[in-house]
Amino acid sequence: MTYRFHSIRQICKQLLLVTLLYSACRLLFFVFNYSSFNQTGTEQLLIAFLHGIRFDLSAIMYSNIPFMLFAIYADFKPNAKHAFSATKIIFIVVNSLAILSNLIDVKFYEFQKKRTTFELFSGENNIIKLIPSYITSYWYLFLITGVLIYFLIKGYDKIKANAQKEKKKFYVLKTVASLIFLGIAIIGMRGGLQTKPLQMIAASYYGSPNNASLVLNTPFTIFQSINKKPLSRKKYFSETQADKIFNTQRDYTSKFVFDKKNVVIIILESFSNEYIGTMSHQKTCAPFLDSLIAESYLLEHAFANGKKSNEAMPSIFASLPSLLNESYINTIYQNNELSSLPNLLKEKGYYTAFYHGGINGSMNFDAFAKKAGFDKYFGMNEYPTIADYDGHWGIYDEPYFEYVSHELGSLPKPFMAGIFSLSSHPPYDLPETRKNDFAEMATAKQKSFRYTDLALKKFFEYAKTKNWYTNTLFVIVPDHTPDADAIAYDTKVAYYQIPIILFDPSSKNLIGKSTQVTQQIDIMPTILDYLHFDHPFMAFGESALRKKQYPYAINYRDGIYQTIDSTHVIQFAENQTLAFYNYQKDPYLKNNLRNKTDAKENKMKEFTAAYIQQFNDALIENKYQTIEEKNSIHH
Repeated sequence: MTYRFHSIRQICKQLLLVTLLYSACRLLFFVFNYSSFNQTGTEQLLIAFLHGIRFDLSAIMYSNIPFMLFAIYADFKPNAKHAFSATKIIFIVVNSLAILSNLIDVKFYEFQKKRTTFELFSGENNIIKLIPSYITSYWYLFLITGVLIYFLIKGYDKIKANAQKEKKKFYVLKTVASLIFLGIAIIGMRGGLQTKPLQMIAASYYGSPNNASLVLNTPFTIFQSINKKPLSRKKYFSETQADKIFNTQRDYTSKFVFDKKNVVIIILESFSNEYIGTMSHQKTCAPFLDSLIAESYLLEHAFANGKKSNEAMPSIFASLPSLLNESYINTIYQNNELSSLPNLLKEKGYYTAFYHGGINGSMNFDAFAKKAGFDKYFGMNEYPTIADYDGHWGIYDEPYFEYVSHELGSLPKPFMAGIFSLSSHPPYDLPETRKNDFAEMATAKQKSFRYTDLALKKFFEYAKTKNWYTNTLFVIVPDHTPDADAIAYDTKVAYYQIPIILFDPSSKNLIGKSTQVTQQIDIMPTILDYLHFDHPFMAFGESALRKKQYPYAINYRDGIYQTIDSTHVIQFAENQTLAFYNYQKDPYLKNNLRNKTDAKENKMKEFTAAYIQQFNDALIENKYQTIEEKNSIHH
């Protein structure tokens, strides 16, 4: 007989059947949770459903690997009836569980406002005990599940493979076809041919971030989180006690009317105090930045909350510290609701845009920008001249900052923009036109900082000629520090030290400096305070424009939490003080003062424990959101 590659064709039909059932589950998810998506326009809903198929295919390919392999094996062994039986059993069991998990989330979503992840099966959640009450309360969902599984079985039987004899000469063609099919399946698993496999946070990129759970499916979120360790609940204090020690609610409502100034946040890749003359009191790599600081309000005792670029993004734009083993962007909590600066300013009519000359998709900046509420993301793909590509990371800073300075003028007013530089990063390469410049700098690293400083200078020179400039608050902050050259900047405290600069060209009051301890997560509340934002919001940081209630900075690395105040630092893990130093007197942290009955140590330990408890609870329970969202969920 003529071979028609019947196995591959039938596998495709069976997977198409599963895809249709996933879409049916998404429709049910939408109908049962209509109140959560009823503000979404028809176009956005269509986008969510259509792009949801991409996430469905990824989950379907992952979960059906055993089925596909058995089906191909059965096609090579047409007389092995047991292989056909095993193929059917695997197909029905695997996809029935997928349908069940999708429909369970139809009701779970009401409580957690996100798709279920593998966290549900951790020791924190005794899922076995929950099943009886869930069946009793939501019996109709299991009835619907039964109906969909019935269609799954009937559909499979209608298109199942039948044992057929083939001529041996067709086995080579069958092998080639099977390998091609499996290759396509692998592409489906990773969600396409993009540089990185599809992740949960990418769902925020399609339509509105509020529709991310509609775009996703539960098998996908479970697969994505299998190897990601969830946070554990901490019960150092009662909930009431923890709230008294540290609370995330902020309210800077005042008699002043909200000021619709433009806001531009410039994030400088890898800058630190060591390379800025105003901060180090040594030879500077940033003469323009030094001159700008003289006209600005300098938060000179400031700290980064992390050591990576993708850790800085949530800290700066969502006041969310980096207290996880990986960036929030890559964790199982990446699709939680988020209190963020773009979302809060959009309530006031702001247009928001994020500019990063890097390769689109790098570090998931584009997906996080969408998740945080930015209206538009501009990456290397949107940049008009590929000749300015540095060959490593993206567009050189000088042409990119020039491009952004022109783009800002065309944005609707008021606007909030984020700009992220990238040239001051290993391998510290400069464009050919600048190779012989900056001879006064000793190293390639220093020359790259000097180059970015020049790009910043040109950006401000152009911005000064535009009408929007005088009505703009500029915030300049490094994302993290680089590897230190001098040993004085290579301690557990010093390698988080950065400047935070607030510059308003129209204000003579915002000039000077603050010596109180601040951190990146203070940027969002500081901006909202400066603009006289007139209703409460949630933030893990505080405004730096008033005396802070919690005068600390906090960071985390390798399982150790570190809390810094104006003179001391405590290192903490599992409700124990590991070390306590007076870093002002002991900058190299050699004299551990732990357990010296210091009242400050006890106070900092109490604060750190409460902070961790509040942070973990906020992410586990998905309760770090705008006050309005939080209230609507409780009601």
